Amino acid sequence: MEFRILPSPEPHHALLVLSCQIGEQVVYDAPDSAGPIIAHYLNHTVFQSKPGEFAYILGPDGQRILLCGAGKLEKCSQDKLRRAIGKGIKEARKHKMTHVWVGYPSWAAGVLVIDWEQLVGETAIMANYEYKSYITDKQWVVGLTEVALASVHPMANELVRKGVILGECTVDARELINAPAHELYPEALAQKAQYWGTAFGFEVQVYDEEACRQMRMEAFLSVGQASSRLPYLIVMRWKGQGLNTPIGLVGKGVTYDTGGLSIKPTQGMLHMKGDMGGAALVIATMCALARLGSAQSVVGVVAACENAIAGNAYRPGDILKSMQGLTIEVGNTDAEGRLTLADAITYAITKENVRAVVDVATLTGAVKTALGEHVAGVVCSEDSLYTKLQQASKQADENFWRLPIDDEYRDLVSSDVADLSNIGRDGLAGTITAACFVEAFTGGLPWLHIDIAGVSFTRKDHEYISKGGSGRPMRSLYHLVEGWDREQAG
Repeated sequence: MEFRILPSPEPHHALLVLSCQIGEQVVYDAPDSAGPIIAHYLNHTVFQSKPGEFAYILGPDGQRILLCGAGKLEKCSQDKLRRAIGKGIKEARKHKMTHVWVGYPSWAAGVLVIDWEQLVGETAIMANYEYKSYITDKQWVVGLTEVALASVHPMANELVRKGVILGECTVDARELINAPAHELYPEALAQKAQYWGTAFGFEVQVYDEEACRQMRMEAFLSVGQASSRLPYLIVMRWKGQGLNTPIGLVGKGVTYDTGGLSIKPTQGMLHMKGDMGGAALVIATMCALARLGSAQSVVGVVAACENAIAGNAYRPGDILKSMQGLTIEVGNTDAEGRLTLADAITYAITKENVRAVVDVATLTGAVKTALGEHVAGVVCSEDSLYTKLQQASKQADENFWRLPIDDEYRDLVSSDVADLSNIGRDGLAGTITAACFVEAFTGGLPWLHIDIAGVSFTRKDHEYISKGGSGRPMRSLYHLVEGWDREQAG
């Protein structure tokens, strides 16, 4: 998709006009040629500019206008602007339009957290994406080829480029999550990371099963030992211009999860191709940091494997030894992601000397029960880390909720026969106890844990996120890393 900065639309452009309601009046900014057409439409039709409200207006000279509502001005937000833009992009696709011009809504200047140009670039890329790789009849597939937008910003092109890159990296994460497990298995995920590392300039090192065994990663390797697909540890390094000590991003990389011997029901397995959502986000974030030339040094670590079933599968009751040295009683083989994170985090700390750990994982069904599909659960070691994440989330319009952690919860993952159990007692506080288990391997470093089991995959279309892998919260991760030291200094 091509992006251009144009003060006014050209004849082949469909116009995407954002509107809001002030009092009883619908307010919008439109080119002189379109203003009277919209006014005439509003005078003869009930249009209140409610969030998600849409009108397709055809002018007498064939001019096509997409009027998208963003709600009442006093309740407007940057996310509602995104949704209005996304609605317009999706409607343009539906009406087989290929060229769209997006007008700047002057009435919305007060609600923007990021620059308008970046917002349009991000949102247009995300809204234009659908996963249809296996649909054989592609006659219906129409995507935008050009988005033009009005701007007087002296750095408009650079800002659009930033938005496009963040949008494209979100789409890359979605593609990984949506890919079926027979196509995206541990080795294939490692190859994707290597390809993007070469393309965008970050270093990728892949450790095979024997190398992981040499590093005593028994917890990680136990999860993958029943699969015919071999496990791989994927390490990505971006050396920025800032502090030499990197931030560690660790993503859960279980490319398919049957639940192991604690087997899931069929419906529970249907979307387990996306159980590597954390890995997808970490890989995509590394791509974004490299493409945008981040000053931060970052190491991304993914322990990639399949949790399968065979005669050599690890069992409930087994006692595993982690790379760190802590022993783990297996209470449930479907609590496998935390086992892979344990060794991946230990690797990041002991081999890459990271100064902080951010882990991202589709870790618990409990977080989906608690928070649904639009808010990710967070557990962290310091208030300042959650503040950083909140500030990042405002730029990305992605949602988080912090959960508590204390010794009462930590006691729930104790074991009578090992240092830890991989499952909490009595099914209590599933998201928090999973985080308590992960915390035991963080070595006292600043630590932020994000459980994305609810937000990683969506079952319905969103204005700028289609069904399937969402790519959330990749953009928040990017802004978190970018603002890490700046916010710390502040």
